Amino acid sequence: MASILYIDDDQNACVLARTYLKKYKHDVIIASDTQAAREILAAQSVDLIICDIGLPGESGIDFHRWLQTQEQYKRISFLFTSAHAMGFDEDLVQHKDIFVAKPIFFPALAEKISEILKTS
Repeated sequence: MASILYIDDDQNACVLARTYLKKYKHDVIIASDTQAAREILAAQSVDLIICDIGLPGESGIDFHRWLQTQEQYKRISFLFTSAHAMGFDEDLVQHKDIFVAKPIFFPALAEKISEILKTS
């Protein structure tokens, strides 16, 4: 069973992701912003982070950059999500292999998670 940290300020999206991914035996921990995510990461290990780009305060892009500077976190697999990717074009080109567009089609997300966790 994989432990997934799902970061999104839309609580409905979080509940939907948790409910669906539990069907695939994933443990989904929810954070509404990057500060809460940091607290979770300090308290427990996770196998994958799924993070919305457009968060209040620190963006998902900036949070990912920070993770990459932290030795204990930079090897955690990561996926970006967004319904509004405009303005992040350069960053998304760099990270297009770890981007999932909203609305999320959960069967495709579950497949992508399976592929990521097999290779990590």
